[in-house]
Amino acid sequence: MATMGTIKNRASGIILEDSSMLCACLGKDGDLQYTAETIHDSVMAAKYASCRHVIAGLSASHMIFRRTKLPFTRLEQIREILPQEAQDSFINMPVEPHFALQMRINKEQARVLYAGTAAQYLRDALRQLADIGINPDCLVVAELGALPLLLRQDMLSSSGRNMVIDSSGALTTVYIVEDGEIITIRLQAQGADNRQDVGREELRWLIEDSNRHYPCTRFIYLGPESQVNLLEPAINGETVIPNLEQLAPGLKNWEHLRVAGLALAADNRQGRELLDFRWGQFGRYDAWRPWLRPWRQTMAAVFAFLCIGLFLQALTYQRDSQEYKQLRQSISQVFHRALPGAPVMIDPVGQLRQVLNSSPHSPARQRPSLSQWLALIQLQTGHNIDVRWERFHYEPDGVLIEGEIPSYKALELLRQALIHSPAITKVKIKDAALLAKGKKVKFSLELS
Repeated sequence: MATMGTIKNRASGIILEDSSMLCACLGKDGDLQYTAETIHDSVMAAKYASCRHVIAGLSASHMIFRRTKLPFTRLEQIREILPQEAQDSFINMPVEPHFALQMRINKEQARVLYAGTAAQYLRDALRQLADIGINPDCLVVAELGALPLLLRQDMLSSSGRNMVIDSSGALTTVYIVEDGEIITIRLQAQGADNRQDVGREELRWLIEDSNRHYPCTRFIYLGPESQVNLLEPAINGETVIPNLEQLAPGLKNWEHLRVAGLALAADNRQGRELLDFRWGQFGRYDAWRPWLRPWRQTMAAVFAFLCIGLFLQALTYQRDSQEYKQLRQSISQVFHRALPGAPVMIDPVGQLRQVLNSSPHSPARQRPSLSQWLALIQLQTGHNIDVRWERFHYEPDGVLIEGEIPSYKALELLRQALIHSPAITKVKIKDAALLAKGKKVKFSLELS
């Protein structure tokens, strides 16, 4: 077993026990080598957990497990109904229960496997870990710790149910897995000794009863090989008995198997698959990050589209700015031609309007010149109307203009644009005729 000075942590798992902690670390070099110890020193335990990803396992002896069907599929609704649904499962209902769950949606129903425990139990566990500087990513069921190791070795059958009989820890656990989903979890009575007749009979009954409710095609036994023969009468199917080195290279004894599996789960972000209690009031500030991992490619694509959109928007803004600058320069040129004596262009339309509205009886004012009429017409129509001016006839009381326009509708728009100017009192269409080719309308307007 490696010493603390040679441990290079990549991920670690911790299982809380009454007076000690089981700690395991996964090697940093990617060789899946494990280092594990049973530690009574909190400082040593903190060193084992001094890595980015940590999963802590809690004893299932303080929990209840149940599988049920619910007539709705929203996670918020399911979490809200669980305290009422689990009342009959608790021997003594906690004042404040908290649940971890797995769910599978089937049409309008949800199949739910949940674990329930007292919220105070979780607070005590988090406080105990916080005292030595550990803030785990997940709080899971410790007895499910070997599952990530089995999944990594492809020991679970994909064509049927698998019963895992885990005798590697102090509490023998039987759970059934089908297509990656945990179907049921059952525990041997606390303190039972499988070397005694009573303990063996209880475990056999547990296996047979679980198999009766959920028939299995493969049975996987985890634990000392000396106890396998004691279970043979209860096992009827394909049996897999992996050795310790095959499951977790580097481990020296079976009691560290589950915590090594938690280290692997921490490295692979598999905490939710082991019934994670860290949500709601017990959630981490960054508990949302694992949820985003499957969406990384989608988010990257959305971000790329946003960047492209912003780039196109910037190009549009630059083009519009240049067009506005050119338009401003054109207006300035027309303005100074129409009003050569005006020192500053502030409001070109208003200044031209003031000249055109000036009283003809005032000796200080003269009637508008042709250039002033042209400037007003150009400013009033702008670039929105496609019109070709052909002739301007300047008269004492107004202007007669002739030109071509795409349609009669466009001619009406031109008339409306001109009549809306307070400086023009009258706009009369003297003539409008469709040209021979039928693509233009030749018109003549009288303005005064």
